[in-house]
Amino acid sequence: MTVSAPPKRLASPDRRAQILDAAEALFIERGFEGVAMPDLAARLGTSRPTIYSYFTSTGEMLAALLDARLAALWERIAPLLPHLASGTPQDFARLTRELLHERELLLLLHSGGGPIFRAHRCTFLQGLETRLGAALPPNAERHPHLLRLVILTLEAAALAALHGDLPASDELGAAVGAFVRGGLDVALARAQPPGEGKAES
Repeated sequence: MTVSAPPKRLASPDRRAQILDAAEALFIERGFEGVAMPDLAARLGTSRPTIYSYFTSTGEMLAALLDARLAALWERIAPLLPHLASGTPQDFARLTRELLHERELLLLLHSGGGPIFRAHRCTFLQGLETRLGAALPPNAERHPHLLRLVILTLEAAALAALHGDLPASDELGAAVGAFVRGGLDVALARAQPPGEGKAES
């Protein structure tokens, strides 16, 4: 008679990662508000107390997922940032193309609509905004919503391409890059105080 070996117990970090993977898949599949702890336990074939030993709520899981996605996105786009303020549309084109590779992040950012979800989404956007802020011209801070508009425009274009509403191509990246750069230049010019930047007579 052959005795089967007991299932291998995952190390704590691996179990945590497994829970987050399942949570992300369910959030994207059903929407954040449509997922509860019993759903995660059923998906993983484990008990609710096991889930609760790692996370106290689905909101805590969402925060952990967005933190990890932000860190991964930052690794991809950080090398582009020194050139974003150079005035060339190609810089934002490259940033758009990088966002097109972030399928799970884009879907996750649009997987809910309730107050808890919106709060975590806002925290993510604020974190990205803070990191990108150093790459824009110094006078960008005079326009309080400028950077958020840039981020949301790039996000919307990438999401539209993901859903097939726009072609996911280099031409899209170039077009969005030129669009964002043109809008950025106009907004910065309008935010400039009268007389500033003009040569003295």
